[in-house]
Order: sequence, then C-alpha cells, then structure tokens
Amino acid sequence: MSDAKHTPGEWEARGTMVVTPPRAVTDEFFAACRRGEKPEPITSRRICLADPSPYVTESEAEANARLIAAAPNLFSACKALIDAPHHEHFATRLNDQEMAAVDAIRAAVAKAESR
Repeated sequence: MSDAKHTPGEWEARGTMVVTPPRAVTDEFFAACRRGEKPEPITSRRICLADPSPYVTESEAEANARLIAAAPNLFSACKALIDAPHHEHFATRLNDQEMAAVDAIRAAVAKAESR
C-alpha cells in the first residue's frame, strides 16, 4: 500500500454509515492482551456517516456511503496501476482517451495524498 494516513483495512457501508468490519476474536488477540498490548479493536469502527438532508435523499446518501466504503480499494488499485513497473513504457501505447484516464487516476491519487 502507500503512506496514506486513512483508517487501514476494508471498509463497508451499512445504510448511510461507513465502518470497518468487525474482526474475529483470535488466539492472537487474547495473547496480545495477555502481553499487555493493545490490539486492534474487535468491534466495528465508524469511518463516517453520509447523512441524508433536504438536498440528499436517503437512497443517495446510501449510494454515497457505498462509494466512500470502496475508497480504500479504489485507492489501492489506482496506486498499483501508476506504481506498476514498466507503467511509463505501456503509457506510450495508449490512445488519447486512455492517456486522459491515466492522467485522471494520477490526479485522484495526488488529491487523496494531499499533493
């Protein structure tokens, strides 16, 4: 992955809320507790709430939550594409529309990384 500072792991949408899925309790979790460590929480952690409003319907808010929940996966996929070995070599074979898509991906990654 990258040096992104977002909440790591998978995210999922539950209605209009975006959360990390709950983790299973494992032997390693209990062993970490016995060692006095603070393991990752078992319960879900809320990432955000896509509230409906007078300007955003409930179904639109749920769709926004699904899009937000997909963000870590989309970010990783975009980073993998632009960080791939030989990416620049293959870029010379792209048509204008495909190159515009690659440029849009680069811009989106830069925006996510606050560059």
